[in-house]
Order: sequence, then C-alpha cells, then structure tokens
Amino acid sequence: MITFDKITSKTELIEENEFYMLYHNHDARFMYDYNFMRLKYQPTLEEFKLIEKILLEFHEDMEMDHVKFYWPEDLGFTEPIVDYLSNNGYGIEILELYAIEPKDFIPSNGNSAVTVEPVTEETLEDFKQINRVQDVDISETFAEQKKELYEQDFDDTTVQQIIAYLNDTPVGSVDLLIQEETIEIDNFFVLDEYQRQGIGTEIQKFVMETAGSRTVILVADAEDTPKDMYLKQNYTYLSYQVGALKEFYTTN
Repeated sequence: MITFDKITSKTELIEENEFYMLYHNHDARFMYDYNFMRLKYQPTLEEFKLIEKILLEFHEDMEMDHVKFYWPEDLGFTEPIVDYLSNNGYGIEILELYAIEPKDFIPSNGNSAVTVEPVTEETLEDFKQINRVQDVDISETFAEQKKELYEQDFDDTTVQQIIAYLNDTPVGSVDLLIQEETIEIDNFFVLDEYQRQGIGTEIQKFVMETAGSRTVILVADAEDTPKDMYLKQNYTYLSYQVGALKEFYTTN
C-alpha cells in the first residue's frame, strides 16, 4: 500500500517517540520540507502547545526561521487547533497523494517539437536556470541557496533530474525520486510562457517510460488546478495530509 511514508524527503529522522517524529537536515535548514515534525496522533490543543514548544526551542537553537508540522495521514485538524493556528500566524496546507501504473497513463495533447532528456554536466546550468525562475519568487537568498542543492542532487543516484527543450530552448524540468518500487515526480515545472503547449505531457510521457514496472507517485497541493489534469491522465487519488507552517521572518 502506498502512503505518504513513501514520499521521499532529503532529511534525517533524529528523534522519534509515541507522539511525533522529528526530521532535520542541518545542511539545508532553509528548506521547510526537509525540517519538520510529523505527529503520530490527533493532539488536544494543550498537547499541541507542548509539542509546538519543543519544536520552537529546537529550531531556535538551530537558528532556523520556521516551524512546520504534519498531521497523520487522512486526519484533519480539530476546530480548537484550527482557531489556534489561524490566530498565531500559521499557514495551512492540504496535500493529496496520487499514483498511477505507467501502462494506465492517458496522455493529453503532446508536442513533437519538445525534447525531454536526463540532465548532464553540459545541461546542468540550463536546469538550474529553469528552476531559478520559481525559486526567486520566494526570495533571491533562497534561489542562491538552492543552487548547491541542485548540484548535490545531480550527484545523487536516487535522483534523476530531467529537462525539457522546445526548439533548443529550456522550458521545463522535473526531479524523479527513485525507489525500489516507486518513482516520485517532484518539482515539476514548466515556464509560464510555455504552458498549454504540450510540454508537461511530453515530460510525463518520459517519466512513464523511465518508470518501467515502478508505480509513479506524486503529491499535489489540494488548491492547485494541476491535480485535475492528473485525474484526467488516469492518476488515482490515494489520501491526504494536512500541514501547518509558521515563519518567524522573511529573508529577501
């Protein structure tokens, strides 16, 4: 059974007890998705405040500018916790897990002018420049910090970076996170000015060919429209997970 536990996170489990699992990546403390606490149960508000205090103190010691929590799969917030989060500067996210067997993929309109290929030493700079477009929307500092992570991923045998070209112009990219039984689609991105030109479909077709007998999985934001595209392409919705993020300050 595929659950959120199958989702790859470049982080380390540094503490676990009956209440939570604490994940941390000291070399990428600016990455919220690498540094978080996953709850194992539905806490009362008072219990959550105690758990929150533990993570706040740890992240302050690590000189980090956020705290992030995930609730157990398919378990939402209670009303008191929703009120507490909204009154204390937290943003809330709802993530949805999808899966498909490559043979079941139904492509939408493609584009024969698009070339999709693994990133090489010669195309790594193109890959970084493509991703910088979305990274700089967060902040210039974040975009600079991400450069080193792209280089680390290039040398990681469990990550395959993919780039798409339209008439020799780099227009899209994706990371494939490779496990024994699954391939996860991560950081799927097509430049705004090239969307609705079949580029995403060509990237997905490449993913399905690469996956072989592995199941393809991905996580989509419940508020994003691309999830409708995944359903049309025959992905199956599996489950959801809610999260809460609080930033202490924003770096420009």
